[in-house]
Amino acid sequence: MPNGYLPIGERVRYRRRARGLSQLRLAGLVDRTEDWVSKVERGEIPVDRISVLIKLADALKVPLSDLLGEHNLPSEQAGALDETAGLRRVLSTVPALATSEPRDLAALEEDLLAATQLRAQAHYARAAAALPRLIIDLELTASASEGEVRGHALGLLSRAYGLAVATLVRYGEHDLAWVAADRGAYAAEPTGSPIERALAAYRLALAFVGAGRLNEAIYVVEAALERAMVAAERSADLRSLRGTLHLPLAVAQARKGDQSRAGEALHEAERLASGPDGRPVMSPDLRLATQYGPANVVVHRVSVAVDLADPGRALSLVPTVDPSGLSVSRYSRHLIDVAMAHNFRRDNGQLVGTLLEVEQLAPEQLAHFPLVREMLYAALRRERGPLNAQLHGLAERVGAV
Repeated sequence: MPNGYLPIGERVRYRRRARGLSQLRLAGLVDRTEDWVSKVERGEIPVDRISVLIKLADALKVPLSDLLGEHNLPSEQAGALDETAGLRRVLSTVPALATSEPRDLAALEEDLLAATQLRAQAHYARAAAALPRLIIDLELTASASEGEVRGHALGLLSRAYGLAVATLVRYGEHDLAWVAADRGAYAAEPTGSPIERALAAYRLALAFVGAGRLNEAIYVVEAALERAMVAAERSADLRSLRGTLHLPLAVAQARKGDQSRAGEALHEAERLASGPDGRPVMSPDLRLATQYGPANVVVHRVSVAVDLADPGRALSLVPTVDPSGLSVSRYSRHLIDVAMAHNFRRDNGQLVGTLLEVEQLAPEQLAHFPLVREMLYAALRRERGPLNAQLHGLAERVGAV
């Protein structure tokens, strides 16, 4: 693949030719017309739905990240890859024990909380920098401990790997995210805790959804829900985690084009989001880690509507979103969905205004979300009349020109 940013249409053309496929053959594989493929490759039809990109990636037999351009950043953003270098080193080798003494578990728990808060505030680079040392220290402490202390350390280790998943997905490092999710599940198993096991399964599902591996995500969620069903009746946290698991399930079903099952998953997530008194029942640490609650269910309804190419439905839900119930990271991610809905409607003014809000609120979110560049590229192509300085300035800052 050539270096630097390329529009998605040109990436499709490059990969199609590399596979030796005609436009007609590719069209058949994704259930579209030859004319549609031709227009996509020429940039006349923007491909701004993840569900369509997943079908194209499957047909071309390439990772979703290849079409999104997550590993072909513009030169001014290439330094972002260094931000995950420490995590890459930790996750690319067999967990090794340090020569230092095990650290106090309370201090490690505080460090994990601090890293989780950094990610919630959309400070992804700082969270990524904190995690490698934390993971190594937790591996060492878990290995040197026994009994309840070991179980506690493994639970923290599983959550640290889960935080790595959430961070790596934001950087488009999907293969590494899967490794982190797998290690998190491995650490959670011997704890014997249904909560840690369900939380690890949730992170694994997120890794699969991020990579476009929708069937695997659905399988993981369904298996975790079945496993947690009995114990959930005795634990408010586990009941809430069952609700949390329905959110990636809804997204996966929507990206498969199954509106009915996506709606069922959202309904169940909404039902489990509050206790009998209408208040969220999940403990603060789990709520921070998962952002689960009524507000997050609503923003997932917006996201699902976008995935189903229903911008009217998505935008009609926006006024019902309560930002106070969401972290900076989650709310800024929601705003990108709102921008995508405006892009579907070819509304450059609303698109740019929404993305400028993201840039002000969480610049790292804007920088690391690949479809932002494609949306701005499409907006530039359809621009008519006087030059929109805000559009051009934003497109230049994110590398869409």
